[in-house]
Amino acid sequence: MLSILSLAMMAVVLRTAAGFAATTTTTALKPSPAPALSQEWETMFPPSTRPLTVLDHVSTADMVVFQQPHGLGSLYRHMMRHAIYKLKDGTVIVYNPIAPTEETLHETVQTFGREPDHIIVPTNSYEHLVMVPGWTRRFPNAVFWSLPGVELDGAQISKDLTEESLPGSGELEIAVMDASPLLQECYLLHRPTKSAFSIDSFNWIADEHIASSLGGAGIKAVGGYNRPHCSTKMLMWNRDNCRRAISRVLSWDFDKVIPTHGVCPIPNAKEAMTEAFSFLDA
Repeated sequence: MLSILSLAMMAVVLRTAAGFAATTTTTALKPSPAPALSQEWETMFPPSTRPLTVLDHVSTADMVVFQQPHGLGSLYRHMMRHAIYKLKDGTVIVYNPIAPTEETLHETVQTFGREPDHIIVPTNSYEHLVMVPGWTRRFPNAVFWSLPGVELDGAQISKDLTEESLPGSGELEIAVMDASPLLQECYLLHRPTKSAFSIDSFNWIADEHIASSLGGAGIKAVGGYNRPHCSTKMLMWNRDNCRRAISRVLSWDFDKVIPTHGVCPIPNAKEAMTEAFSFLDA
């Protein structure tokens, strides 16, 4: 019988296998406006030496997507992304915050000329939660949102993230996927750009993303390679809840997915997502 530690290690492998990446397939990246600022951050998988970048090809006047490379030498490399949204009333929201380097925090304020009002942490994954303390220290007045039962270290103001409680006056919507104790995350819809943001359960890793043979083996082990796929099937124990969450996502009006890892954006997103999660109806 699997121990809790074994299950936790399995979760780490499954949730990060899809992130073994060397670069992205796109070329529409520009260097950060502040490359001289520190990119250092002490963690097991720190940002690598390449700078934080803005994904111009998916960013708009009210949504800016940042990409940050992480890695452990040549063994493990992947991209982490977050989005900053400016709502019609001027509210600024950071979704899925990446590593809080000096550079990242500076660019967060520079993006829309003000500090974020809300910071949303849409997952229970340690890979993402480890980012939070640097954000709570830098932006103590922001409202931090997390899934019920997920504590955010250092947050002065925190609220439960549910499908009924979300800032945005209708511009944003979420679908909560409570797949298992090891996999809880949200999908986010940004109506003005017709884009959905995914965390770990839906992405697309192509040949050029593989940093090592170990990375390739990890991706192939979870059944996803050179196509949009669900990389967390083995953690999706509550099929009814997963099916409900994906049905909610597919009911939205969107034409692209911005994933935390891999190819960005994922085109023909509804068709790709329908196929990737077809196993839920098997």
